[in-house]
Amino acid sequence: MAFTSCMRVVASHLKVLAPAFSPNTDGIHISASKGVEIRDSVIRTGDDCISIVRNSSRVWIRNISCGPGHGISIGSLGKSKAWEKVQNINVNGAYLFNTDNGVRIKTWQGGNGLASKITFQNILMENVSNPIIVDQYYCDSRHPCKNQTSAVQVGNVSFINIQGTSATEEAIKFACSDASPCEGLYLENIFLASCFGGNTRSYCWQAYGSARGSVYPPACFSSSNDFIRQNVWLESNPAIDSI
Repeated sequence: MAFTSCMRVVASHLKVLAPAFSPNTDGIHISASKGVEIRDSVIRTGDDCISIVRNSSRVWIRNISCGPGHGISIGSLGKSKAWEKVQNINVNGAYLFNTDNGVRIKTWQGGNGLASKITFQNILMENVSNPIIVDQYYCDSRHPCKNQTSAVQVGNVSFINIQGTSATEEAIKFACSDASPCEGLYLENIFLASCFGGNTRSYCWQAYGSARGSVYPPACFSSSNDFIRQNVWLESNPAIDSI
């Protein structure tokens, strides 16, 4: 199901099903759209349960069951050096199980644009690989992608009240660009234990942000002043409390 160049859409009580190993079967694909709300729906697929891509804004995702699939994704953005922007996205209330990713932002090297003002909150995960991931080195080619300096800027992204079990040791991954680091990342009340016992861990590269409350695995941010900037954005964004 796709929403392309749409405005002011509300879709609810959907059931979107595809085999777990079927390629390129995004459940709900949102592109170049504004003012879209998806809620109270079940998605089981072989690709992203929900993907939000180029030039979309003011998207609200509420009360979604996702799995199997590749999780809930922003992107991919910036392929073939494209300029693309996604902003003002709120995912509030989701249950993800047996997915290859949890909540994800993925951008290609060499792209340009912005992924900003994005919040993932109140999410339960069960046996999820890569539960929290920002990947600015995304590449789905059979061959290694060429290293490039430009990148889509990722900033002001919050992960709040996310609990559950990780199928990978690396439960939190922020792999950000050398030329365009991630800024304003924010973690609050996170608990992602291993499905198999043992510990989980975080990975950070060029990732700047802050954490509040209990966060496990512990945050690995580089120090910055983004904590103040991020809280100013959270307090001045009434959409978070209104959806």
